[in-house]
This record gives sequence, C-alpha cells and structure tokens, in this order.
Amino acid sequence: MNKRVIASCLLLGLSLASCKHTIEDIYVLPDPNAPCKDQEVYFNRDIEPLLLSKCAMPGCHDNQTGSDGVRLSGYNNILNSDIIKKDDPLDSEIWEVLNESGDKRMPPEPNPPLTSAEKELIRTWLLQGAPNSACKQDCDTSQFSWSGTIQPLIKQKCEGCHNSASPQSGIILEQYTQVKALVDNGSLEGSITGNGFVVMPYQNPLPACEQQQMLNWIADGAPQN
Repeated sequence: MNKRVIASCLLLGLSLASCKHTIEDIYVLPDPNAPCKDQEVYFNRDIEPLLLSKCAMPGCHDNQTGSDGVRLSGYNNILNSDIIKKDDPLDSEIWEVLNESGDKRMPPEPNPPLTSAEKELIRTWLLQGAPNSACKQDCDTSQFSWSGTIQPLIKQKCEGCHNSASPQSGIILEQYTQVKALVDNGSLEGSITGNGFVVMPYQNPLPACEQQQMLNWIADGAPQN
C-alpha cells in the first residue's frame, strides 16, 4: 500500500475516533416489525412517546428550541445531546435530572414530574444500553373503548403537553369531559388527521392503527365506556 493511501486511512481513523458516537450507534435502524418481547423496553413504543410528551415540548427540548443544547426529538438528537453515558447509564445526565428536586428537576415546574412507572421505563432502557429499539405493537382497530384504549393513549401521548399545570394552547386533556369537548367541536379529529389542523401529537403523529382507533371511537359517539 503506498504511503499516501496509508496516510489517508490514518486520518480517517482519527476522524472517526473523534466523533461523539459511532456510525453503528446512529445509523443502524431498528426493525419495526420485530415482535415485542416481555420485560423489554423499546425506544419506539415506550421511550420516544414519553420524551416527546413530557420533555420535547415547544420552548423546551424540541428541535427548534433545544434548551441548553438538548434536543429530545428523535434518537440521533438524543445521543448527540450527550445526556447518556452508555458505559455508566445511571450516571447519565438524563437520569440525574429526572431525579433532582427544585429548580434542577426535569421536567421543570409547573410541569408535573415523571411518575415512578415512567422513570422505571427510562431506567430499564438505560440499563439495556439505551438502544434504538423497536417492535411491532399489537393493535386492533375494533378495540376503542374509552377506558381500555383511548384514555391510555391520551395519557401517554398527549397529556404531557396538555395538563392543568402547563396546558399548551390552553388545552387540557386530563378528564373525559375535556376530551369530549374537543370531539364535539371537531378539533380532536382534525388534530389526529391533520385536516385543517396541525397534526398531533406534536412531531410524533399516532401510528395508523391508533389513529383509526381514535377515529372509530369518535364515530361511535365518543362514549365514556
């Protein structure tokens, strides 16, 4: 091998070694059709909706604002925000701020803190190596009761931005009556489909099956069943 080629290879190696994360970290895509395993926490199913709802809100850690240089919309942005230590996951900044109090706690007041169950999801994911993992979730469009399907969806994917402590756009979605009011004026359906409204959840629209569950519930009269 001639000296020029050797020099180029050495420079490339040094360049790659200086990167924040390896190519494998950032560009290996998960298989969204892999079956979900019991006791496994998945980025697409568990972590991403939680971070988008509770942390990546406008004015905080969405891509546009990037408060303190931290962007939590998308796996690559999370890695490049340097808030995860894969070699010592529970010393990661993301884990520390979730367990702080007062002014250091995230999400900051007046937003409610993450629940113990939500923190446990993040803890387990970190201990799994914080992978860009995905699986195919079970979803049946014929199942759309309020208590079994709709309320859990809203709590997981909408309530983080639309709670009484920090209601984005003045909208609160903590109670059935509040959700039903948006059904009655047409804004809930419009936000799900994007028909005349910005698609919600913000930056992370519902998968097609979950959209259809919501639309089926609305078409059925949005019962509190």
